[in-house]
Amino acid sequence: YDGTGLGLAISRKLCEAMGGTMWAESQGLGKGSTFHFCIKCKAVSEDWMKENQKSRKQLASGAESLRQLERDLSVDYAAHFKRPGEKLSVVLYDESDMLRSTLSVVLKRWGFAVTVYGNAKDLVGYMSKAMDGEVTDVAIIAELSNNAVDFIYDWAKGRGLLNGVSAGQGNTFSIQSSGDDKRRSSDTSKLPPFVLSTWPVVQSTGFDTSDPRCAWAKDSVEGTESSIDSVKGTAVRDFFSSIRSHLISRPVRHNRLRRALETVLDEKAHHADAADTARTDSPTRASGCTRRKVDFEDGVSGQHLRILLAEDHPVNMKVAKAVLSRLGHSDVTAAKDGADALAKVQADPAGLDAFDIVLMDLHMPIMGGIECTQQLRKLYPDCKVPIIAVTADAIEESRQECFDAGFDSYLTKPFRIEQIQKAIRTFCKLQ
Repeated sequence: YDGTGLGLAISRKLCEAMGGTMWAESQGLGKGSTFHFCIKCKAVSEDWMKENQKSRKQLASGAESLRQLERDLSVDYAAHFKRPGEKLSVVLYDESDMLRSTLSVVLKRWGFAVTVYGNAKDLVGYMSKAMDGEVTDVAIIAELSNNAVDFIYDWAKGRGLLNGVSAGQGNTFSIQSSGDDKRRSSDTSKLPPFVLSTWPVVQSTGFDTSDPRCAWAKDSVEGTESSIDSVKGTAVRDFFSSIRSHLISRPVRHNRLRRALETVLDEKAHHADAADTARTDSPTRASGCTRRKVDFEDGVSGQHLRILLAEDHPVNMKVAKAVLSRLGHSDVTAAKDGADALAKVQADPAGLDAFDIVLMDLHMPIMGGIECTQQLRKLYPDCKVPIIAVTADAIEESRQECFDAGFDSYLTKPFRIEQIQKAIRTFCKLQ
């Protein structure tokens, strides 16, 4: 759970490639370790140091500015929650001691006060307090582990938030739809928004598990009763899709976590500003706050657009459709993967021209976004309908692979409303 040592192995190889080595020293179990390395390199002359002193100072200043920017994330939103000058607080739940330690340091560096839980029972206890209006935290960052799923499932069902769910196969899930809907909706609205992290689904079709050399694959990829894809897991995922939540994949990257936090806080801040917006034509902001409140009416156009949205995760699909609806685009054809998207395009007599724009996730089961786009461009070579990649994979090689496959642009998850608004305006020639 806390790493395989691959990073150390790579680092050692790099040191050896540069004529050096790497080693570790420790006084014993539980007392920590100190890692050392040495490499061979040319000495820098004093003349060079003097000539480049200014640029080195500028580089150091830029790094310090970046660190300062990270620390100011809490201050950035405090005014929106009517708490200017206060340090906003978040809750962190993760079963890994190492991740709890590293992520809490990162969150504190971004300016947040952090309450840490390592036990799923403590997490649902906190959620009960939140439902009773006893907490003031602005977000919950939580690992959606098997253990957490079990506790949250029992907790939500015990409070009457789930209906028709059991641990048996084939059963279905739905949000409770009795006359108490309004009260329950009001209760769940008191929960802070969630940033949920989970390991991506691994498809077993790529492994020949009968081969003894691939014996590890059978245990690691086949579903079990306690997996996130179990009935309980589906119920819990659907529960979170009914409240304010955002899903990111593990391993948790700091920049991905930061963008997800900004997304849920932007939404929460938008609701917090709603009352002020109703009272004044020009909402005020605290001095020094650089976040721009989104004017959703800017995105609404009288031009009807038909949009094809390919996304395999139901939570991300729901969020994307909600954003598009808020921007005035309700004619959205949803596809659960690349193969489904391709089939829906081919089923329409107009083919790809039936749509004004395509938003395509890259990593999907059965057929990914890259392969689907290649097929679409091959089947409809004269069609100029823009295809936009929407993915959490932000490395430069992936961007180039997208453009080579026929994508017109590239958005990284979690995308900002302004980004998708700008993409639609640009490629659909909206005024």
